[in-house]
Amino acid sequence: MIAQRSTLRRRTVLGGLGLAAVTLPWLRSIPSANAADYPTRFVVFFSPNEPIDEGYWKPGADFALTEVMQALVPFKQKLVLIGNMSMHTRDLDKFGGGHVGIGHLLTGEINIPYGTANYEFWAGGISVDQFIASELGVQPLTLAACPGGNNGNSRISYAGANQPVHPIEDPQKAFDSVLGDYTLPPDELAAMRAQRKIVLDSVAGQLGSLQGKLGRDDRQKLEMHLDSVRELEQGLAGGTLSCNPTAPAGGFDYESNADYPITSRRHMDVLAQALACDVTRVASIQLGNTGGGNLTPQWPDFGVDINIDEHNIAHAYNQSATATDIARREAVERFYYEQFAYFLGKLDSIDEGGESLLDHTLVLWTKPIGYNHSGDKLLFILAGGANGALQTGRYLERANEPHNNLLVTCCNLMGLDHVESFGDPSICTGATSV
Repeated sequence: MIAQRSTLRRRTVLGGLGLAAVTLPWLRSIPSANAADYPTRFVVFFSPNEPIDEGYWKPGADFALTEVMQALVPFKQKLVLIGNMSMHTRDLDKFGGGHVGIGHLLTGEINIPYGTANYEFWAGGISVDQFIASELGVQPLTLAACPGGNNGNSRISYAGANQPVHPIEDPQKAFDSVLGDYTLPPDELAAMRAQRKIVLDSVAGQLGSLQGKLGRDDRQKLEMHLDSVRELEQGLAGGTLSCNPTAPAGGFDYESNADYPITSRRHMDVLAQALACDVTRVASIQLGNTGGGNLTPQWPDFGVDINIDEHNIAHAYNQSATATDIARREAVERFYYEQFAYFLGKLDSIDEGGESLLDHTLVLWTKPIGYNHSGDKLLFILAGGANGALQTGRYLERANEPHNNLLVTCCNLMGLDHVESFGDPSICTGATSV
């Protein structure tokens, strides 16, 4: 359950009008050259299995990162590591095996089974990315590289209980969906923008007609969305668009194991441009699925070459691990930290009024399970400055605190101060202090 002041959601209002709200945010143009004018963005970055044990991630003195996390050293002053949180909803969920936590991860709710197999479930509530996007009045971008199926083990984003959001798996399709218009010839783009302005004028008129029929709180929510629509209109009319995205290079198979690292990075390239062009402000990028059983890390160009799937590598480490088992597990985890560092580097390389896109973004790094495939000893990483709202370069010990609290914190850092609870209200105790 999510505490909110408003009882009428933007999507409910627009749905009642018969309007396709999800088509509107893709029309945004980039803000002006002053850093203060750039919006705060939110991104979830997901990778499989647990983050090994805390010896591999708990920083040393002066926030010194571990050897496995060395790829993140260039960004360590833009990180907050939060250690040893717990997924308390796992204790209430009697269905499935160790990996059902993926459904709890961003929702803070127990799962809803639709079959008897361990993976036959969907999450029991809205995920934090979709919730934040709905509150901000934007369309979230949901991406995944090799999620390996269509079930609870391969989905992290939910529009509501039993409502998985199926990600875009092809980076080229993702680019065409959100940035393809920007590659049109100038005359075609101008005509399209003119047509869209007509649509926006109609939307604004219909929304405006509702204002006198609503209570104070609902009217405030509607006014927020009207402001968003007017911002779109001004961007289209003012000719401020200066976004010149580059389509992802071809020559790879987004469905293949061999090209999985390339697919992941092409998605990151598209996502960074989508955020920079302000066609979305909320996104999730999912690498693999909860266990990575469909991924064999034979990627020598990326520093790892193991002929065993990631799920078995993780279980070998968790059992009577040999030196070889340990080395394999370390190599896989190092690979994912390098992927995360690549994404942070993309964001940090984009200038926004003397600061970087990363400075204006809140990135939540997460994995679906805790130590030894449990719901305990979870690691989360917050990256970026959230437009000055987050004090970075720190480690925070949050032993046994419900991870629901961190979901509240993410909402608050995104300006949703009215959110006091997220997911199961019997577990959530409010925002975790950052």
